Amino acid sequence: MIFDLDGTVVDSEWRTPRKKSGSVDISKWVDLATPSNIAKDTLLPLAKVMKKSVASKDFVVVATARVFTDADRKFLVDNGINPNIIISRSSKELKKPDADLKWNKLNRLFNLKQFKNVPKLMFDDNGSVLSKMRENGIVALNSLKVNKRLA
Repeated sequence: MIFDLDGTVVDSEWRTPRKKSGSVDISKWVDLATPSNIAKDTLLPLAKVMKKSVASKDFVVVATARVFTDADRKFLVDNGINPNIIISRSSKELKKPDADLKWNKLNRLFNLKQFKNVPKLMFDDNGSVLSKMRENGIVALNSLKVNKRLA
C-alpha cells in the first residue's frame, strides 16, 4: 500500500502556493513548510484507510514529493500514522518532476526480492504520478476521488 501525503492523506492545501499554470511552487512551498504550519495541517479520509492498513500488517509506504522534515514526522506520529517506510524528495531534487522522483525511488524498492511479485496499490492526487505508475503496472487510484467517496 503506497500513499502520497498532500492531497491524499494530509490536507495542506491552505499552505500550498501555486504557479499560474496551477502547479505547486515548490520553493515557496518549502518556505511555508515550517513546524508551526505543518502542525496546523489536518487529515483526509484516506488517513483512516492508511491506519487500518498499518494495523492489518500491510507494508505501508509513504511516497511524497515533500522534502520530509522532523516536523513532518512529528505530524504523522502525533496523528497515529506509522508507515513502514517513507520515500521523499531531498533538498537537491527540488526541480525533479514528481512522477519521475516517485517512480525512480519506488522502483528501487520494488526491485527488492521481497517486493518483486507483490501486488502494489497506490493512492495519489497528481495525474502525472498516477499515469507514470499505471504505465509501469502499478494499480494507482486518484486520491481526490477516493477521499470524496469516503467523506
